[in-house]
Amino acid sequence: MDDTANRDDRLHSIKSAAEFLGGVSESSIRTWCWKGILHRVKIGRRKMIRESELLGLIKPAEVSRVRQSSSRRLAIPCGSDHEDTKAIVENRERTLNMTNAINLLLQDKQHPNAVKLLTFHHENPKFLPRIVAEFRLLKQLDRKAGSVESLVHFLRWEQHWSGAGEFEINDQLTALAARVCALLWPDVDGMMKFHSCEADEILDASIVRRGERYGNFISPGKRTLPEGCCFLSPEPDALGTGLVRPIRLSDYHAPVLPPPVVVLDRPATIHALITEAAAALVACQLREIVNNSPNPDEPLLLAWLRHAEVQPEMFAFMQAKLQQRKPMPFSPRSILEYCRWSIRRAAASHKRFTLPSRFNGPYCRALVILNPQFNGYCKFKHDGQRGRSNQLLGCSLSSKPVNSEPYRRLIWAKEGM
Repeated sequence: MDDTANRDDRLHSIKSAAEFLGGVSESSIRTWCWKGILHRVKIGRRKMIRESELLGLIKPAEVSRVRQSSSRRLAIPCGSDHEDTKAIVENRERTLNMTNAINLLLQDKQHPNAVKLLTFHHENPKFLPRIVAEFRLLKQLDRKAGSVESLVHFLRWEQHWSGAGEFEINDQLTALAARVCALLWPDVDGMMKFHSCEADEILDASIVRRGERYGNFISPGKRTLPEGCCFLSPEPDALGTGLVRPIRLSDYHAPVLPPPVVVLDRPATIHALITEAAAALVACQLREIVNNSPNPDEPLLLAWLRHAEVQPEMFAFMQAKLQQRKPMPFSPRSILEYCRWSIRRAAASHKRFTLPSRFNGPYCRALVILNPQFNGYCKFKHDGQRGRSNQLLGCSLSSKPVNSEPYRRLIWAKEGM
């Protein structure tokens, strides 16, 4: 290496580097350092930038002239030379992963859940925008709030998603995904109820409560975005159906936006998915399960049976989706939440549907009792303080999984196992 060149390669601070490049903003210098466009060296406790790095942003014909004038910190000429510098920076930025604001928000987070969510987003780029689209649909239906956990269960069954983890979409990513949506699409912020968890530390975000409403809000922190980046004021999206929060990178880069969100039409009611004959069959099948239970006169079982007789569409809808998807394995609670969210979406129905949580256990076990091909592929638990469905229906769990099945089987008296 040329010793003369080393001696001439002076070191610049962020401020002097900005002046050396003609008065660009210091935030632009920091952004280029973070992206790897410029590389810093550590001198003691300070981080400096070599002059050769700065000259690399300038076209070769200008290098010698800028070297001669650098001691006076003369600005780089405006006009075409300034535009050339801008073009060089933009060309180098295109090699970075900044296709949308989701990438920018997550790509510098080292936590495993942030890495998993970013990987899942790359494999399923429509998933996070679909969460926003569903909340906007609820708002269109005059519903002020919704459970993001229920929504994730709904989306798991609504279509196939490519991904690793239990049931295609890892439940551990729900809290982080909800915060990403609230930060980038502020019109749905306030529709979800957030609780303090690890996702707040990952994004350096805080929960803000306003008034007595169900939902609360997410506020970004100093480390939510990479160094040199900042959120801009919310603005209408391209379709004018909601708001987006752009992210500013530098003086030379256009603001980065989150991906577009589709507009969902009001869905068909679930009432159309079941015939009168199917409704009568549902009531008959569930009545037989109750009659074979240890105590058919148990009030909870009788209330469950009345619910099934009045609203047979609920169980028929769940059973039809299970037989259609044939998941191996699946979450019984997830399919219930899918059904519950479908009820919320079918607001135009002339019939009011409900699905009380106290019927979750009986409905989940009835699904497996009437569809034994799925036994061993869903996870049931022993009775505890929060439920006693096994005792009510006369069910138990096998001591261990059988036939290479992932979970223990549900055993009921009539099965004779």
